[in-house]
Amino acid sequence: MHHEETLLRKPDVLAMTGLKRSTFHSLVKRGEFAAPVELTARTRAWRLSDCRSFIQSRQKHSEQSESAGRRRGSAV
Repeated sequence: MHHEETLLRKPDVLAMTGLKRSTFHSLVKRGEFAAPVELTARTRAWRLSDCRSFIQSRQKHSEQSESAGRRRGSAV
């Protein structure tokens, strides 16, 4: 079975995630955002599925934080 994966260049990843360039690089370096696919010696791209997974994980984390805050009686 042949599975095609959409690849995004950095400007598209930054626009999709809302991250600033420096934050994005830090996350990749720490392994908190997927490593890029090396297309050529100087060209990198990220899988659309990895970008979506990152966004979903952040949304779940945010929802859990909000829920915990309400249980403690904090205003959110």
